[in-house]
Amino acid sequence: MGENERKSAIATGIAVICLMFGIESAVVHHSVPSPLSWIVWTLLGAVGGASALVAIVYRRRAKAAARGR
Repeated sequence: MGENERKSAIATGIAVICLMFGIESAVVHHSVPSPLSWIVWTLLGAVGGASALVAIVYRRRAKAAARGR
């Protein structure tokens, strides 16, 4: 596994973890509402979205390097 593939896998993992915590937070919010839930969702969404973008960038770099660009 190359450096770019490794970075892509790590970023994908972070994005998936943020998604899982976001879903869990939304489910818990239905049973125990909190006025601060939107802050948690915003942070998880921002980190998860940024991680997904980083994963896409490094995945493209890995594919380009494999093609010899």
